[in-house]
Amino acid sequence: MRYELVDLALVSLSSGQKILVRMGPANEARAKALIRELRKRVATSALQLPQR
Repeated sequence: MRYELVDLALVSLSSGQKILVRMGPANEARAKALIRELRKRVATSALQLPQR
């Protein structure tokens, strides 16, 4: 599926930002939290997966 955006402000967003817009606010917040955690782990070399 290909999206064509009419709003010029949306057209200028990066691909990742466009995906977040399409996710909706709840899923966007969840995705951003996961990305923040991943960035923190990479920065501190704590790359082990949490135990379940």
